[in-house]
This record gives sequence, structure tokens and C-alpha cells, in this order.
Amino acid sequence: MQNFNEMAIDLFKNQSTNNGRNTGCRYEKSIKEFAVTLHYHSPRGYRFVRKALCLPSPSTIRNWATNVEAEPGFLMQVIRSISDLVKPDQRDCIIILDEMALKAQTLVERKSGRLVGNVDYGCIQGEAKENTANHALVVMAVGLKEKWQYPIAYFLTANINADIQAQIIRESVQFLTESSLEVHAVVFDGTSRNLTTADRLGCKISSNFDGCFKHPCIEGRKIYIILDACHMIKLARNALADIGIIKDLNNGTIKWDFIVKLHQIQAKYILHLGNKLKQHHIKWQNHKMKVKIAAQTLSTSVAAAINFLSYLKTPGFENSVATTNFIQKMNDTFDILNSKNKFGKAAKQPVKKENITEIEMHLKEIETYLMQLKDYDDTVPRKKENIHCWIYDFSKVCFSHTQRFVLQTESISVCFNIKILARSIGNEL
Repeated sequence: MQNFNEMAIDLFKNQSTNNGRNTGCRYEKSIKEFAVTLHYHSPRGYRFVRKALCLPSPSTIRNWATNVEAEPGFLMQVIRSISDLVKPDQRDCIIILDEMALKAQTLVERKSGRLVGNVDYGCIQGEAKENTANHALVVMAVGLKEKWQYPIAYFLTANINADIQAQIIRESVQFLTESSLEVHAVVFDGTSRNLTTADRLGCKISSNFDGCFKHPCIEGRKIYIILDACHMIKLARNALADIGIIKDLNNGTIKWDFIVKLHQIQAKYILHLGNKLKQHHIKWQNHKMKVKIAAQTLSTSVAAAINFLSYLKTPGFENSVATTNFIQKMNDTFDILNSKNKFGKAAKQPVKKENITEIEMHLKEIETYLMQLKDYDDTVPRKKENIHCWIYDFSKVCFSHTQRFVLQTESISVCFNIKILARSIGNEL
């Protein structure tokens, strides 16, 4: 907004010209730029300013914005402009693929008079176009060395399959490469369809946790698949809660019941042992999309509280060491994968060349631990795949990817907070 410090005269002229008019207002270019910028930064602030000044309505501003080509498919105007907006040394990026739910309905677009709301992949023939869309698949390019992000494509879908999704990723990489951007990784949630998409791209996650595929444009270059840490902590919580009891290498029992009993004691005595555990953490099914609920459940403070009650020989907390060990390892894994503060301490510290060896040893230890987990009847359950995705997420991907940049930049830390519908343990989230 500092660019509008010297437009008092323009505002005065606009006020004298349009004051008292309900229709037929005309605005100079400077007034339009001021209105669009203010509305972009704060719609609420714009509505407040409109009470004193004659400015275009928010609907008028939205109509001006429709001059940009933004039909479903690849947003070529955006892709071509990224190379002009981003500095040459800041063009290392990743691709984020995410999906959000839409209300299934068809409407008539006011400006064009077209019927909208059906499946639309742009120039791609993905599904039958007469189907009504219920999801929007969004593709974004996000900077690694600098904080920038741009949507490069979106598609209105009803039931997209892994083959189409894999092709969308390949074309996204190709378009960004043609715009002089260097794509290093693709990030999405750990849903079954996304894992199948990774297989279609050439990864072998399900067999040996190999999470890279060949760059479609550059010979000898690899692109890595990274699962969203915020989604994976929810799956780990869901797995423990639904299975109920898991056994570790030493036949120790990891029980969800210890977390439930901790909440019951805190509720009974109206005393919290330094954690945020409440009723909605236990009845998580009503809050399954909230990352903080899962992160607070599998946290160091919950593990410490259970250890404290075990130390006091509280009835019902015998043999809880295996449970607190599991919770602590889940907490550390999430903190490492989700580190975003360069001043973070312990597991929350960013990955740097000074500590990468230490972090790698810690993750290798967690990998060995997770590989030994079994169901209560000594079988390896399908549900445990939700926990094992942690192993793939860092040990096979992040180090090979981070090692490339850690010598160029002092610290690499990527935090993805994607909230989408995803499947866990056979249930739709």
C-alpha cells in the first residue's frame, strides 16, 4: 500500500465526481488499482473504507479479476509469469497436489451464460463431462529457497483416477521446466490413490520405499515424492486408536487405552499434567481433519504425563513404557518432518549441514523401531501401513533430497499444512 501515498488528489476528485451516485460511477485507473489492492489485502478493511469513500463494490472488483484466463486446466498465464516474478537464483521449487471438496451443483455463470459445475479437466479428457463435479484438484508450485507459491492448475473432478493424476504431475513438471524452474519434489497426502499415483510415476513405495521417479524432461534427474507430515500424523493417530493394541519388538503393548485413562484422571481431578488432552482428543472422529488434535494426542507432554502416573504407581498405568516410547517417537518424527522455525530446538530444529548426521541417526533408529511393530496377534496389519509411511517419508526421500540443498542453503525446512479429504484405515476422512 506504500505505492498509494501520493494519491490524495485522485481520491478527492473521485469523491467529488461520484459522491451521491448509485449507478453510473466512473473510476480512474489509479482508483481502480487502489481499490483492488486494498480489497486484496483486507476485504473487511475495504468494506470499512467504502463507508467513507466512493469506491467500487466488491462484486465489481471480482468482475475485473475475471479478465485473467482462469478456466479449469493448466493456468498458462501464471506459469509463464513465474519466471519473470521469481529471481533466477530462487527458482528451485516443489509441486503440491491437493484436493478439496465442493458442493455438487450446476449453476449458470452470469458473465458468460454457460452452465458450470460439471467435471472439467480443461483440454484433458479425464472423466465424462456430464458428471457433476464434487472435488477440485489444485496444483501449486512452491519455492524452496524463497517464500513464494503460485497455483498453476486446477481441475473439477468427480472420481479422478491415479493414471490421470500421474499425467497431470508429469505435465506440471514439464511446463515449469519450460519456464526455467527446477522441480525437485512432489508433495501430497498419503491416501491410497496418491500412493497408486506414485507407483504410476515409477516409484516403488509399496515394495522397497523407493520414492523417486525420472524427470520427464531432464535426463538423469530424479524427482522425489514426499508425503505430507500433517496428514501422516493423523493416520498414525487413527491407526493406534482403531487397532487399539500394537506390539513392539520386545513384546511390549502399545495401548490407546492409556491415553483414554489419562484423560479420565485429568477430567476427574480437574487437573492437567502439562498437556492439552481433552474430550475431543479422545472422541477424535468428530475432529478427524484437525492436525493439531492428532499432534497434541501423540505428543511429548502426553507421554510425560503417562510416565509420571506410572512412576506414582497409579492403578491402570502399569507396563506403559512401550506406549510412551511409541508416542515419543511419533512426536519426534512429526517435529523433524514439520520443522519450520530456524530457532527451533531439539527435534523441531531445522535440518542443517551441522546436524544432518545426528538427525539421520535418529530417524534410522525410528525406522528400525517401526519396522518391528506388529498387531496384537503377532501379524503385520494392513492398518499399520499408516504408521510405516513415516519410514518412507524421511529415510528414503528427505535425506537424498535435502542433502542436495543443505550445502547451498544454510537451512532447509518445509512445512506443509494441507487440509483435505483423505482415506485412513479403510474409512473416508
